[in-house]
Amino acid sequence: MVIFLVLLLACCGYALARGAREERAAALIMFTGCVATWAVNSPLATRYAAVEPAILAVDLAMFALFVAVALRSERYWPLWLSALQLLAVLAHGARFADPDMMRNGYGFVMAVWSYPQLVLIAIVTRIGRKRPVF
Repeated sequence: MVIFLVLLLACCGYALARGAREERAAALIMFTGCVATWAVNSPLATRYAAVEPAILAVDLAMFALFVAVALRSERYWPLWLSALQLLAVLAHGARFADPDMMRNGYGFVMAVWSYPQLVLIAIVTRIGRKRPVF
């Protein structure tokens, strides 16, 4: 949890400080989505025992916003970001399909895609700073 929080603050802070419009939008969506997920998380005793509808709503909203960024962008990386978010959304579908799925497995599959999303945002922010401006 601490590692993720450091990565979240570092990557989103870097993108907000140094990124172009798309990078800043993606960082804001990612940061807001993570805070919203923490805010609506179930109590530890019942967490991931069934589909988490509040987290599903946050994930769907993030997916829609990432797709909106991708549709307005001339670059390809927002599509990858949207695809990674779709994988997080599909984790909820897996839980619907298999209610006997292990609780920790469901939580892991929902959360694991956040790490590559953050790394992607940081990488494209760095690459974008090297691109010539015409």
